[in-house]
Amino acid sequence: MNTNDKNILFSLIKAGMLNEKMDVSSIEENSELMRVIKEQTFQPFLYYVSKDPRFKKYYLSSYLLIEKFEKIKEFIKKIFDDANIDHIFLKGSELRYLFPDKALRLSGDIDVLVRKSDYKKAKELLSKNSFEFDDECEHHAGYKFKGIEVELHRKLLPHTDEFASYFEDVFKHIVHVDGNTYTLENEYNFCYILGHYIKHLYKGAGLRELCDVYIMLEKLDINIEKVSPFLKKYNLEKFFNTLLNQLYILFGYKKIPFEENLSAHKLIDFSLDSGIHGNGEKGDQLINAQRNASGNSKFKFLLSRLFIPIKSLFAIYPWTKSIVLIPFGYLARFLHLIINRRKQLKHIIKADKFENDNLFDEVGL
Repeated sequence: MNTNDKNILFSLIKAGMLNEKMDVSSIEENSELMRVIKEQTFQPFLYYVSKDPRFKKYYLSSYLLIEKFEKIKEFIKKIFDDANIDHIFLKGSELRYLFPDKALRLSGDIDVLVRKSDYKKAKELLSKNSFEFDDECEHHAGYKFKGIEVELHRKLLPHTDEFASYFEDVFKHIVHVDGNTYTLENEYNFCYILGHYIKHLYKGAGLRELCDVYIMLEKLDINIEKVSPFLKKYNLEKFFNTLLNQLYILFGYKKIPFEENLSAHKLIDFSLDSGIHGNGEKGDQLINAQRNASGNSKFKFLLSRLFIPIKSLFAIYPWTKSIVLIPFGYLARFLHLIINRRKQLKHIIKADKFENDNLFDEVGL
């Protein structure tokens, strides 16, 4: 992406987030810049900042999709309220209301957390109400409803995640909204969003999650002193400084003092190239995930995909909850990978060394 296009993109993001007007007449539908805008899910910004009729379709499409998300979210709320099940909607489902316009914050799914003690009952209720079960892992079950993906969480993170222990007692950090609906305390939620950003950053998080961080700092008056224990616990002070550099580059944000780190520009470029969750044209979420998990060791990464933690195995194959059946569970896992993930496995085996291996050290990860 050339410098001029990058500057236009940054101006577009800033104008949208700061509720400002911008001339976008120079942006052509079939241009490289437009490809990146779509890849980064910023196409609704185009009409919002300019009212250029060429881009109205993107805004309307996003708005209608969000309306569909909201109706399903309200349906889930009613199901859980009626059953007296406490629940918390996560990430984009809540953050979009902080944006200047809810249509600016696209989402891929609806995430909702319930207490562990209510998880089984919540699953049964979703299935009873026509939510189609898709898959399950240690910390959540996946469903589809009217074409929308829904993740029902019993935990925020799997126990293998580096931040898992910090987010173990979620319901000790909640604020009541109405009925059985709760939201996370602002600073606790900020730490979660920050951890979620870091988790996906290795794959390529795109720039959307930087908008989430920025809007939380701007609209929720986050007390950084309450965030500091999280940063210190996981040695993230340097990374948070890099993050503030990124927010300054994109939004001119400087309310929290920071030291200059030029690697922030490299991290933004990496996020632009890799796209949301590594799905960009130059992204490679498989190889990036390999680097994150196994330090570029293909053999270790492949073993980690096969020999998943026992708890995860039990969640995916409940029939393995017996010492005798555990080996057959891993055999089933092996056959699943060979049959359903053959192309991905070949890609990993053939791939070269991860090119950005030093970047994450530079930015504090």
